[in-house]
Amino acid sequence: MYMDVTKIEGQVSLYHTLFLACAIAAAACLVVTVFLLLFFRIPSIIGELTGRTARKAISAMEEHNARTGLGTGGAAGKGRRKQKPNKGKTEHMKNLPLQEMAPFMQETAPLVQETAPLQYEAPAFGSGIGGFRVTRELMMIHTEEIIES
Repeated sequence: MYMDVTKIEGQVSLYHTLFLACAIAAAACLVVTVFLLLFFRIPSIIGELTGRTARKAISAMEEHNARTGLGTGGAAGKGRRKQKPNKGKTEHMKNLPLQEMAPFMQETAPLVQETAPLQYEAPAFGSGIGGFRVTRELMMIHTEEIIES
């Protein structure tokens, strides 16, 4: 029986050593986990996925608009004053007759010159060995002009 007690004490010592080794490994893994969590900015990624970051940005913009008085009203702008529409410089000309608007209007003139056809020569790409030549060329011009032949 005496041998059995020493054998049990040896197993307890072995299990205690294994426990200490596993506790140290767990603590090291915890430190690595916290480091990686901060290094890869996981809290900000979680905030993006849950929408918390967007809600914070929207509330910050709403507070800024409330402080400066710039708001659009509506459901998001409850309790804030609405921004007055911007009156343009031409507002006073709205109901003027044509004769009174004449000083504000600029005269347009037709083109004096005729338009010339587009002249374009394809550049020569390379020469000799390894060169190539253009066998077909397509030029697209976006215009409203109708060409009748």
